[in-house]
Amino acid sequence: ETPKNCPKIPSLPGPGKKSILHQESAAFVRSGESAMGRESFLLVPLLILLAVAAAAAAATANTADAGVILELAKSLTNPPPSWTGTDVCGGATFQGITCDGGRVTGINLAKQHLSGTLPPSLSDLTALQWLQLQGNALEGDLPSLARMGSLETLALDGNAFTALPPDFLEGLTSLQSLS
Repeated sequence: ETPKNCPKIPSLPGPGKKSILHQESAAFVRSGESAMGRESFLLVPLLILLAVAAAAAAATANTADAGVILELAKSLTNPPPSWTGTDVCGGATFQGITCDGGRVTGINLAKQHLSGTLPPSLSDLTALQWLQLQGNALEGDLPSLARMGSLETLALDGNAFTALPPDFLEGLTSLQSLS
């Protein structure tokens, strides 16, 4: 017999029977499984959406980088002969252009007898690590390179540039070599 102040403890179930606590736990686990199934069901489309968005962002970066190189080609009076088409980082080889993951990471056009100017959009090549244009006949104002935080090597000597913008080297925290 249970004293008046103590709660009654249910008796353990007999063989082959499940307690109420066990039944409630099983129902909770089943409801958790179905919730997890719903979460997994929603997670798959979310992951697909994120992958598509990442691919679109990469394609936009690739297109933007290609656009800058095509502007550079237009600003040169004699671009390299291999610079044909629009697929800067793809199948066609653009002499002197190095890409990684569809982004332009290097321009090496040193001593190529190039003439013309550099487009202001050059600073949009935010993945560019080296820019080597020394020993050409490039002229005019140099564009700002302020947004090129990945730039490590900059070689512009041996050209006929006439002016530097005030923020020319601003924010080039990775720059290791300048000539």
